[in-house]
Amino acid sequence: MFQQLLFNVTIIISFLFVLNVVRERVKEKNVKVNKWMRIFSLGAAFGMLGIILMIYTIPVDEHTIIDLRHLATVVVAVYAGFWASILSAVMIAVGRIALFGIHPAALVASSFMVLIGITCGLISKRNVDISTKFHTMNVMSLLLIFVALLINIGDLQKVLRIYSYHTIVSVSGGFLVFMVGKYLYQSTITIQRHRSLSQMFSVLIRNAHTGTMIETADRQVAVINQTFCDIFELDAIPKQMIGKKSDQMYEEKQHVVKHSMRFIKRLDDIIAKKKVIEGEEFTFANGRVYALDYVPIYEGNEYIGHYWEYRNITKRKEAEEKLLKLNQELQQLSNRDGLTKLSNRRALDKRIKMEWDYAIKQQHSLSFILFDLDYFKAYNDTYGHLTGDDCLEKVGAAMQDVMDPSLCVARYGGEEFAVVLPVMDEEETMKIAETIRMSIYNLSIPHEASPISDYVTVSVGVATMMPTEQDSMTSLIEAADQALYDAKGAGRNTVRVARGKWYVS
Repeated sequence: MFQQLLFNVTIIISFLFVLNVVRERVKEKNVKVNKWMRIFSLGAAFGMLGIILMIYTIPVDEHTIIDLRHLATVVVAVYAGFWASILSAVMIAVGRIALFGIHPAALVASSFMVLIGITCGLISKRNVDISTKFHTMNVMSLLLIFVALLINIGDLQKVLRIYSYHTIVSVSGGFLVFMVGKYLYQSTITIQRHRSLSQMFSVLIRNAHTGTMIETADRQVAVINQTFCDIFELDAIPKQMIGKKSDQMYEEKQHVVKHSMRFIKRLDDIIAKKKVIEGEEFTFANGRVYALDYVPIYEGNEYIGHYWEYRNITKRKEAEEKLLKLNQELQQLSNRDGLTKLSNRRALDKRIKMEWDYAIKQQHSLSFILFDLDYFKAYNDTYGHLTGDDCLEKVGAAMQDVMDPSLCVARYGGEEFAVVLPVMDEEETMKIAETIRMSIYNLSIPHEASPISDYVTVSVGVATMMPTEQDSMTSLIEAADQALYDAKGAGRNTVRVARGKWYVS
């Protein structure tokens, strides 16, 4: 008896595994199953299980048999609910009569089977955990079976002896059936979640505007989207790329990327280091710029693959370049005198400070030129301020023509101008000063109010020194200003150089 009951348990467990495989096949084929179809199919399946268990039943007397058919109804009630429980119980009750004939014992057994189905169905509606439901159903079913056996056999001692074996196997076997069922149920839920997440992930990658590829640890393509194929001008569609080696793909399509060898070497370096990379920029041969994101994929402590994503940032880079150019233009405008188009006083102050510090560090000379237009107030009084502005514009244009663009030539204030000359001795500076004086005179701008010339002229002051930490930058400017004063005192339209212990002569 004991062995036959254990065989019943084996049949139930085997049935659960087979049913789980069938369910997986149905899901793989994307067969849509509504609620009532599910209830009917599970109820019928477990009803058939109960009938199969009766084939391997244990006869107690001429009309009484025992087996574990009630567990079929218990299991389906737990996982499919009230109506599946009723359907399975009715099928088992009908099977009892069909297999063993109509007689009082069969009718009692069939009636109590239906009662077990109703009891389990009602318990399935309770808001408790699955384990509590299952074991409660099993216990209640065993109580009903005890009553049915007592009615059919009539001998209490004999019923207790038979029932003890039945209860032990039913409880222990029921526990085993429950654990297997729970495992299969949870596995199914987990598989469904993984399948759902996998589908969502595949859709996400497939429809992403970024070029995405996932490869295994040995660099075989596992997932790839069309955008990635387009970026690298691959001839194959994503499905055809699965399983191919990505390093071979990069070698074949290296012409797509500028500085391709450096690009491939960088990818190898990224894989070797296995560190997250975000936003590393690469320029492609077609002029597009892509930002690369890389994530090494781990399962626990095991390294299993790579995630690559290429984002097209060409428009952003173009916008950044335009903004940078605009900022540079604004910077130039902020450092430029609006009238003469030369550097303004602020730019001059920054430049002379920079050159002063550099001259001290490198121990070389620094020169400074100051010049202004002779009798310019009289010029404005004679010709008007608009003509005066025009004169200043011409002087600014002349300076841009004759001076090296690398030098800082600035409007110092009003009709006064300045030039910063790094790494030049006094002789070189004097030549440049004379060039300035002659270039302005050669403009031949009429100046009827000037007592020294028929044309606009300038007086020029020059100072050159070898600055040290102990010197003051203002001393160089003051020296040039004094030399300019000397030039004016010498009759104007001339160049004078500052003299003193600090100045190179």
